[in-house]
Amino acid sequence: MKELVNKAYKFRIYPTDEQRVFFSKHFGCTRFVYNHLLSIRSNAYKNDGISISGLECKKLIPLLKKQDEYAWLKDVNSQSLQEAAICLEKSYKRFFNKSLKAGYPSFKKKGIRESFTVPQHFTVNVKHGQIFIPKLKTGIKTVFHRSLKQVEKLCSLTITMSPSGKYHVSIAVEERIEHKTPISKVESKTSTVGIDLGIKDFLVEW
Repeated sequence: MKELVNKAYKFRIYPTDEQRVFFSKHFGCTRFVYNHLLSIRSNAYKNDGISISGLECKKLIPLLKKQDEYAWLKDVNSQSLQEAAICLEKSYKRFFNKSLKAGYPSFKKKGIRESFTVPQHFTVNVKHGQIFIPKLKTGIKTVFHRSLKQVEKLCSLTITMSPSGKYHVSIAVEERIEHKTPISKVESKTSTVGIDLGIKDFLVEW
C-alpha cells in the first residue's frame, strides 16, 4: 500500500561570501516585513478594534515596496516577502487555536534564528551538490547526505542561519511511501515462531 506524505529534509549548505550577503538581505527584509505587519495588525486591533486578515496583509507588501523609504525591499525575492506574511498568519492561527496554547505572535529579533522561504522557482541539483534560488545566479553548495530519489514533488525550501553562523536548507517535499502488508496470522502447521531481539533499530532511513 502506497501513501503520499509531507516531509522535510534538512541539509547543511556552504554559501560563498557573496551569497552570505544575499542571504543577509533576505533575512533582514523578511524580518522587517513580518514585524511591520505584526505592528499594523496589533495596533489596528488595540486602537480601533479592527482585525486585519492575512490576505489583507499580503496586499500591503506591494504598496510598501512602492514607498521610497522601503525601496530596498525590491532587492529580494518578492515571494519570500509574501511568505513572511503567511508565516505571521500561521502564528495568529496558532494563537487563536486554544488547544495549542500558543502565545501571541512576537516580534522577530536579529540574530536569533534568521530564515527566509522560497516557495517556488528553485532548483535542487543533487548530482552536483547545489541548489539554485531566484535572484541568485550562482548555485549554493549543499551536502546531500540523504537520497531524494523517493521524492515526488518539491514544495518549498527554507534557508536558515543559526546563532553560531551555520547555514542550512530545509526542503519541504511530497513523498510516496510504501507500507508493507502485515502478517495477520501464523500458519497452523508452524509450531515455533522466532523473534530476533538483537535488532537495534526497527526502521532506519537512508
